[in-house]
Amino acid sequence: MQPLETGDPEWIGPYRLRARLGAGGMGQVFLGTSRDGTPVAIKVVHPGLAHDGRFRTRFRREIEVSSRVAGPWVAAVVDADPDAELPWLATQYVRGPDLGTVVEEVGPLPAGTVHALAHGLTLALGAVHDGGLVHRDLKPSNVLLDTDHPRLIDFGISRAVDGTRVTSTGVVIGTPAFMSPEQIAGEDVGPASDVFSLGSVLFFAATGRSPFGDVAPVVLMLRITRDEPDLDGLPDALRDPIAVCLAKRPQDRPDPATLGRMLGPLAGSPGGWLPPAVAALAAAPEQGAPTLLDEPPTEEVAGRRGTNRRTVLVTAAAAVTAAVAGAWGVSALTAPQPAPAPPAPHVRWRIPFSGAVGVQTAWAADDRTLYTTGMNRDVRALDATTGAERWSADGPADTLVPHGGVLITAAAGMLAGFDAGTGRRIWDMGRRPSPDSQVDVSDGTVVAVVEEGEPSDVLGRPINVVGLDAATGARLWTGERYEFSGGLRVVAGGGVAAYCQDGRLVVRELRTGSIRWSAPAPTAAVVAATEDLVLLGALTALESATGRQRWQVGWPARSVIAAGGVLLEEEGRDGESRVVRGLDPRSGTALWTTPPSRVDTAPVITEDCVYMALRDGSTCAYDTATGVLLWSRGGGTPIAAHGRVAYLAADGELLAVTGDG
Repeated sequence: MQPLETGDPEWIGPYRLRARLGAGGMGQVFLGTSRDGTPVAIKVVHPGLAHDGRFRTRFRREIEVSSRVAGPWVAAVVDADPDAELPWLATQYVRGPDLGTVVEEVGPLPAGTVHALAHGLTLALGAVHDGGLVHRDLKPSNVLLDTDHPRLIDFGISRAVDGTRVTSTGVVIGTPAFMSPEQIAGEDVGPASDVFSLGSVLFFAATGRSPFGDVAPVVLMLRITRDEPDLDGLPDALRDPIAVCLAKRPQDRPDPATLGRMLGPLAGSPGGWLPPAVAALAAAPEQGAPTLLDEPPTEEVAGRRGTNRRTVLVTAAAAVTAAVAGAWGVSALTAPQPAPAPPAPHVRWRIPFSGAVGVQTAWAADDRTLYTTGMNRDVRALDATTGAERWSADGPADTLVPHGGVLITAAAGMLAGFDAGTGRRIWDMGRRPSPDSQVDVSDGTVVAVVEEGEPSDVLGRPINVVGLDAATGARLWTGERYEFSGGLRVVAGGGVAAYCQDGRLVVRELRTGSIRWSAPAPTAAVVAATEDLVLLGALTALESATGRQRWQVGWPARSVIAAGGVLLEEEGRDGESRVVRGLDPRSGTALWTTPPSRVDTAPVITEDCVYMALRDGSTCAYDTATGVLLWSRGGGTPIAAHGRVAYLAADGELLAVTGDG
């Protein structure tokens, strides 16, 4: 990063320029900030290209296409003006160092880091190709290493620039060490060319050299087109995936999704994927980073900004920029502003509570009642307005799900429905639910796993997935029978029931049980179903209508629910801190992330709020749509919630609190 030079513009569109980030084939790259301080990388076209009408046409088309590319693995386009005197393109700003710099300063990366890098770049290339683009310049300097995961940059301009250059001068644009054979030959290139470049980039990350040797560019280009790569020094686990990427014929290379499957699952979570020396480099403040002043734009600038400008704006990506900027630590670029203290919630009622939270085996709430079970597994219903007991009923119950005036209870020996208002037992299934499997309820339908029939194996259990009417308990459908010795997770939502069994993902119509579609899923578990998506634990989103993959972000999800127009994803295991992310359901882009919870608690999520007990001892509520902190109080463990009313266990009391006053 370098200071601005004499003659550099002060503003580009609505962005004030702060520093020079570098230069490329199309022009100059600047660091800019929006009016609210959000940093962006702004690529300003070279004057020689700006006066080329053919370039402007291509540039405009590329902006339109690349604006459809979003996700956590790319630096997405957030704004552009192809009709400006000097056309420009603004993308998310990523502070991390590029892969080339890291390998030069630190050395080759360990196998685990290269494995994680490979996963991230396959997902990035998948997003680029799904958007109708071919990157055509995948190289180490276009791969940035953020502390959370890698990001691919410059995917939105390469075709426009290269197309103009080739047409006008016949020169092939690219970086020789990372070009594909067909690119060197001057042939038309497609997505497979990017896969070849990816193989070279991953080999470089693991070894610090090219698989075709460190020789003069002209010799290197001949070797790429004629010779087989030298893969000595490559970790065994990476040898086959990288070798197939470097196949000479494009049709012999895998697509990014296939390559991701070849790489196998990641070990651990994305956090901490970088070795310590690289993580320190990624987290260190950049040399030359300016201290920015919180200056509102002048009326003159604001007026100029509103005229003669056609903008391509990716709304979701812009939101991501603001949210991720804080996670990157780029708030250091703005003058420090003291955050206002969040308000404390209003206590609606409090009653004595002598038991430990863990002794109460289940909690649930609806608009009128807080439901709980105790050590004897009987059910108690407390009035949501006063905390007074409304009714109690015999169990056993380990799971409580209120739905449409009926409280569904499940345990190893019982699946029943109670009148939520009176506690009267309405129905009892009369069959034994599988003790280590889940029950889910949606749209008046209970989906459960039950044991029926005699086992054919001494270690097995004969089980069926069934659909029941929530109001009456009547059986609506019965799925195929399995011999099973473990737990089976079923989810209901968006008009479907979904589960993974015997290596297949099965998606059924919720009320009839007819199979909508099924697909191989050898290691997956279903975590959620929404109106549009079925979500697997890897976190992969499939279209609920067809099973087609919409996006994949690669980190493991504990649970996912749809609320507030976003997907709320909880990550973490028992005994560990957990975080909740708000994801854009269209792309999987992380819009916001909560701080980590205490290790002994789990978040409670509703349509309106996420409630969490944090490591610092506070209990907080966050808006599901925006991630904005709504209120905070000292102490307390969230145990249940409905809407904006949360129930906390704190200091021998049970409290009902709300931020609405």
